[in-house]
Amino acid sequence: MKLSKSDTDRQAAIDRSLTLELVRVTEAAALAAATWRGKGDEKAADAAAVEAMRGEMGNVHI
Repeated sequence: MKLSKSDTDRQAAIDRSLTLELVRVTEAAALAAATWRGKGDEKAADAAAVEAMRGEMGNVHI
């Protein structure tokens, strides 16, 4: 089945929106983990990243 141009444009907009939302999730995780950089506590950095990701994923409309 061939999609119309408007369907293709709509899908591209949805893909772009989802991509940007997931970038925000990744950014939040990186920023949270970065606060632990140089402190020697890898588990705390991981926990901070996971918590930030969970919080941001709640805002992603999938």
